[in-house]
Amino acid sequence: DFYRTYARAVPHRKDGAIMVAWNEAQRSRFPEIVRHAKSTGIDNAVVMEPEKLLEIEPNLNPSVLGGILFPDEMVVDPWLLSIACIRESLDYGAAVYREAEVASAKWNSETRSWKLHLLNGVDVQASCVVNAAGLYGDRIEDCRFPFSTTPKFHIKPRKGQFAVFEQPPSRLLNHIVMPVPTETSRGVLLFSSVYGNIVIGPTAEEQDARDT
Repeated sequence: DFYRTYARAVPHRKDGAIMVAWNEAQRSRFPEIVRHAKSTGIDNAVVMEPEKLLEIEPNLNPSVLGGILFPDEMVVDPWLLSIACIRESLDYGAAVYREAEVASAKWNSETRSWKLHLLNGVDVQASCVVNAAGLYGDRIEDCRFPFSTTPKFHIKPRKGQFAVFEQPPSRLLNHIVMPVPTETSRGVLLFSSVYGNIVIGPTAEEQDARDT
């Protein structure tokens, strides 16, 4: 629970989010999106007509055809949230290894545990390993099954950048504004940061390098 654990340590603001439709095809997906939200535990999503939507977000383009309000969405300081999670993990006895690339991963059926060998010389043993390597997730998968003949997945890097504007003299946005997602993208978001800056993004730039 965010409020119980991090509310005092991490700047945040519960703005809520609205998913907006600009054409009939997008609007026709609203019932499907609300059903999916309910299936994941979000049971307070509300479909709004253009008139009500413009009342709560008056700076939207009047041509909007409607939206879905997700009242519990919030904005946070993402860096401080990550630091707070790490600090709490350390308080519970976790160890953090930095610049510790995984070189190999082997499963021991007798101990029912994984043994990870890191390039810094450290060996880590764990009963459960989560592959959270981001753009390098396919390489971690290769460590698990180095001799597998089954098809392996490959991650194609895509860079996403946000534009951060100076703080406006008055608040231009009351909610996070997001488009109806497509099969390949969640689209571009528009929101006000916890420090008052208007932020828009991300871009989606295909590239070959993973670390630039």
